[in-house]
Amino acid sequence: MRLAITLSLAFSFLLTASGVLAATQQPAEGAASDVDALLKPSGKTERNYFAGTSLTEDTLALSRMLDIHQTIEDLKKAVKEGGSNPDQASLVRIMFLRQNCQRALQFGSLELEEALANIDGDLAATQLEYSKFSAKYERSMTLNNTATFLTSGTLGILDSSSSINRPPPLSNIFGITGNAASVAIPLWGLRPHRYKSLQSGDAGNMLAPIFDLPYEGVGYDPIIWKYLNSVAHDEKKTITRRQALLARWQKYRDLAKDNKHKDEIKRLAGYLKPGEKISLELLKTRSELLVELRAEIQSMYADLSDLNTEIMKY
Repeated sequence: MRLAITLSLAFSFLLTASGVLAATQQPAEGAASDVDALLKPSGKTERNYFAGTSLTEDTLALSRMLDIHQTIEDLKKAVKEGGSNPDQASLVRIMFLRQNCQRALQFGSLELEEALANIDGDLAATQLEYSKFSAKYERSMTLNNTATFLTSGTLGILDSSSSINRPPPLSNIFGITGNAASVAIPLWGLRPHRYKSLQSGDAGNMLAPIFDLPYEGVGYDPIIWKYLNSVAHDEKKTITRRQALLARWQKYRDLAKDNKHKDEIKRLAGYLKPGEKISLELLKTRSELLVELRAEIQSMYADLSDLNTEIMKY
């Protein structure tokens, strides 16, 4: 009897504890709306979807590039014809069409990953050079400042000490020399610093095809290159993504594809003349261009995600 009473009390305690826990975990009325109000809106809310779909103009364009536009339509038709209780033949056809779409999306994703990996490789090599040469530059500036301090200080001491027991012009000579050294040495440090590149001058990088320069590396697969050379729906002018990228570089970085900037563009794209050296500014600009190029290509992820969402509905 005592055992039964003990078990009954324990069971009642557990029920009470679970009820209290559930009550504490349940949000108060209106709390959910307050939390949702703090969340940032999804970027997809700014995309112009067709009513009742997860498709945009850019997504449809990508489906045509992947050659699955008609397959998606066939999938929709097969699901509609199958109804709520499709037979075995309908299920097999639906699975076959969906698998074809998924394989195409997987193929596009892998091509995208490969292009991004190639860009990241060039970016890593550029940043390695920039880090190495920045250390050299900082070391030379430290030596320059030290030389300026020691030279001007020593000559200043000689100027002051010689003026005590020796008449001009000896003290004046020390003073003039010290002032000249304090000006000349920093000016020497301001000269353009250039360094021998750690990479071969004919290797090129992923910027080369963007500038219409020959490139023998892995480069861009056909799908990625077609995507870059297609017109984005939100682009006000009828120019391709690559042309829009070049237009921004011309406007904000003064990199026009003309004879004036021809040599600079080649250096940015990784083509150097024999014995030619590069500057820290060039490496910095190259890194920034590669990052902007990567961001432009990564926009393809949104279209791939939308296509996948649309396909998984059926």
